[in-house]
Amino acid sequence: MHSTDHLRETHHAFDDSLRQRRTIRGSLLLILCCFFLSGFAALLYEVVWLRQFAIIFGTSEFALAVVLSAYLAGLSLGASVAGRFVHRVKRPVMTYAILELVIAGTAVAVPLALQFARVVLVDIFGGQTEPTDAGGVFQVLFIIASTFIIIMIPTGAMGATLPLLTRHAVRNESEVGNRVGLLYAINTLGAVVGILCAAFLLLPAWGMYATMLAGVVVNFVVFLLAVFAVRILPEAAQKKLDGEEAQNGRTFAAEETMPSGSMPEAAVRPFLGQLVLPLIFFSGAVSFAWEIIWTRLLSHVLGGSVFAFATMLSSFLLGILIGSAIASRWAKTRRQAADGLAICQLGIAVSSLAVFHQIGLLAEWGRSLGISENASLWTNASLCIAVLLPSTLFIGATFPFAVRLHAKTYRLAASATARIYSWNTAGSITGSLLTGLVLLPLYGFSTTAAIAVSVSLLLAVTLVLLRLKTSVGLLSFVFSGVLLAIFFPPQRPDGILRMSPFVHRDHEGDPLYVAVGRSATVHLSEGNGLFFLRTNGLPEATIPARGAIARMATEEMLSLLPVLARPQSKSMLIIGLGGALAVNAVPPSIDEVDVFELEPKVVEANRQIAKLRDRNFLSDPRVDIICNDARGGLALTTKQYDCIVSQPSHPWTAGASHLYTREFMEEVRSHLTDDGVFVQWIDINFVNQPLLKSLGATLLDVFPYVRLYRPADNALVFLASKAPIALEKFLAQDDHSMTEFYNRRGLHDVHDLAAMLTFTTEQLASYCENAPLNTDDSNLLATHSLRLMLPGEKKRLDDSLTQGDAMLDAGGLRAELNLDLDYLGQLLQSNNQMARAKALVASVKDETERKIVQARIQLVQGELRDCAASVQSILVQEPRNQSALEIEAMRAIAERRPISNGMIEKLADPGRAVAEAWNDAINQDWQAVAKLDLRLSRATPKDICFTNALFLRVGWRNQSGISQNGVEAIDLLQKYVPYSEQTRFLLPWAYAGLLADEYAVVLGAVEKRIRIAQQMKRKLTPQARRDFVAKHEAILQKIEKPPEALKPRVTQAQERLKQLLQ
Repeated sequence: MHSTDHLRETHHAFDDSLRQRRTIRGSLLLILCCFFLSGFAALLYEVVWLRQFAIIFGTSEFALAVVLSAYLAGLSLGASVAGRFVHRVKRPVMTYAILELVIAGTAVAVPLALQFARVVLVDIFGGQTEPTDAGGVFQVLFIIASTFIIIMIPTGAMGATLPLLTRHAVRNESEVGNRVGLLYAINTLGAVVGILCAAFLLLPAWGMYATMLAGVVVNFVVFLLAVFAVRILPEAAQKKLDGEEAQNGRTFAAEETMPSGSMPEAAVRPFLGQLVLPLIFFSGAVSFAWEIIWTRLLSHVLGGSVFAFATMLSSFLLGILIGSAIASRWAKTRRQAADGLAICQLGIAVSSLAVFHQIGLLAEWGRSLGISENASLWTNASLCIAVLLPSTLFIGATFPFAVRLHAKTYRLAASATARIYSWNTAGSITGSLLTGLVLLPLYGFSTTAAIAVSVSLLLAVTLVLLRLKTSVGLLSFVFSGVLLAIFFPPQRPDGILRMSPFVHRDHEGDPLYVAVGRSATVHLSEGNGLFFLRTNGLPEATIPARGAIARMATEEMLSLLPVLARPQSKSMLIIGLGGALAVNAVPPSIDEVDVFELEPKVVEANRQIAKLRDRNFLSDPRVDIICNDARGGLALTTKQYDCIVSQPSHPWTAGASHLYTREFMEEVRSHLTDDGVFVQWIDINFVNQPLLKSLGATLLDVFPYVRLYRPADNALVFLASKAPIALEKFLAQDDHSMTEFYNRRGLHDVHDLAAMLTFTTEQLASYCENAPLNTDDSNLLATHSLRLMLPGEKKRLDDSLTQGDAMLDAGGLRAELNLDLDYLGQLLQSNNQMARAKALVASVKDETERKIVQARIQLVQGELRDCAASVQSILVQEPRNQSALEIEAMRAIAERRPISNGMIEKLADPGRAVAEAWNDAINQDWQAVAKLDLRLSRATPKDICFTNALFLRVGWRNQSGISQNGVEAIDLLQKYVPYSEQTRFLLPWAYAGLLADEYAVVLGAVEKRIRIAQQMKRKLTPQARRDFVAKHEAILQKIEKPPEALKPRVTQAQERLKQLLQ
């Protein structure tokens, strides 16, 4: 009986023990779920804080580096403090739960603390009479100090969580590497999911503040789950765990001071356990160096959006997750950990070196899959994984190996985890700052990569040589890696640097300047008389070389329109230098021009070609370049301007997105004079109807008067002011003739402005009614614009814009300005705004006038049969209609046939003079054409015959053989061609340049002809190509002794002519 009772008691005890173990395992599983959610919330905060701090302190690389460093420093400090006290904590899970509450509470306070910091910043450093460059010592110290103070508590609490949970999870020697690696991997998995949710779901849908609150809710859920994990443990199981914790605490001090050689496992050198701390520091530095290198390079394919950032960072973390999970299975002994750590350092070096050499090919492969800035997450992730996974697998594996090597016994696992985490994070801070702010700007990609490879190999050699028993096999592997690095050093990755996420082809031309700046990689190339400026692969500007023949640049209108609206303006601020096209177009009436440019390397790129372009803004005494974030710079100055021009290029990128929000526009308004004008540019390809309405509504919320202009088919320009804007009425009522400065940029009279005007204030307000505002918190342009570059999107936007177009209302402003509608239609067609041109035709009520407008557009388009039908239908009703007769005569010229005398007799000047001169030109009687020059000169751009009058005036001068006539011909072309049929005038331009010995002009015309021929190469017959090449080679051969600066362009043009024959 006694034996039976004993067996029953034993069985019950066994069942109780089994239930306790199951409950403990269930509790551990719940803890892992909690730690997954902790990682999820931590990355939500990181994404939001990076954007919030950028708004206050600027988007310079330094400001972003400070935020990231403060975030990492908090993690490091939290881990370090936890490591000192973790052995005294009796309830680590409950302490972890409390820390989650601390994170939630302090995270809520971060936005408030940031606003307070901004107020203090402005109070201390504001009030400057002139805007200044970024980087003042005391301002930098303030930014660093305030950033660290604001996020130190929540990030410190985050850093303390891993040591605490390690204390709870690790209970024997075999679990040190395993459990630590598992915790690290689970937390990283949460981080991967968190950053993807933040970027692709929460920020676009909810905005920054609500996304941050989602993190707070997650932290609170973790608190509840962690408390529940503690509560579900039976009392016996809890006592068992408490007993183990107490025992661990009593033996901690003894084992901490025990010599390594007396540890249960002394298969490594005694001092290696401590040496691993500096080793993991340098390993962390290398890992973040590679993260910055890969991020910078991949941005040339993926772009700089929040989506691209999330894709790259999540791929980086995914590799760390997998590497950590794999290593946790292997890191069972300290000897295995030492060997594994050495292999990891070798793997980081060799895999990174291999990928660096092949990154151009990998990017080409990715682009063949459709990878771009606007591709899906899964498409872009394939390239990120291909580039990042090889090295990040080894980077992730270093952590569990290092912890196992540093922990003398399992009881020291928590403090060892804290130290490794702290030292590794400190190395990450050092690596990110050193790489982003020093190594890359000074030495570029190849040297920085070589340094990173060298450090990893040095770490691997150190670990191998410090083994108790040197492994010949392992040593040979390491030295093979050293030899690879010596014989195959990193080279500049030109293959990927020439790529663009936006233009699906390599950068045009030959590289002139490549530099890695603190916020962007700047690439400047030259080809066919044009310079192409890119930052991080994104197109910033196409800059004409000296003498190049270029269409009117939209950027020029940004400087001209506000001065036309306020002719008394004397000061201008331009935000964004780009290719300096807007700066070079600032009218001479402006006395002072300030320019904000975030990236100094962009200024340097412009300096490289200063002497190779027609105008050099660097020699303009009016211009002052300020290298600073525009928003931060404006906040600290009291200076006001008559005109402020904002031309950030890509609204989804970090440096530009915050320059489209209501808060920025309010800052701008405070720096405008009472009747000052603000100009906001946006590429039409970056917005759809809802986004354009949002941007318009935001401007109308800040400024009472806003107008929308469309100077080119792909460009929209808002003019906003606190006072009424009516530049078209001003020009029309005062019969104001524009100066030659404006004429040479395609502006001759009110028609040119009317052709650009899309909405008046009232029309824009109707168009944007009830649209949401674009704010710092909910930046729709930053999170939605990239999703719009889809087929059909632009047409839908065009259709919406024509519905309320100011020039389509027959009884509105169009009637007040008394415009020539046929000329207006021609201007719209010249701007490639065919949707507007067709709508204009449909809006004309008088049938004859409508047919005239239609016929003139058809004439310019080259639709000669349709044009003839339209004209004949008019002449049947009105045989003496001068507009119809003139169009018919110009159609004859387009068909290269003489004009009948009967037609000439019906025409009035200047059309009659053009018809007479054309017949003389056909007969090669250029002297007769010259005698008609005075009559031909009376043709204005509004006249139907103007283009042909200009052609004939240039033609007789080129035929005269007199150098001065060549100079006059160039002057005529430069003054009037921008709004004419430019292609037709390229050969006359070249011949005028030869006559005047203006070889830059000759090259400009030939280069543009070559560009057109390259685009049409497949349509040209072999004989046509041979004739084209022969004609242009003959022109180039006539350039005698070109200046040294032009010789490369001559050679390049000759080479491209040869390529047309291949």
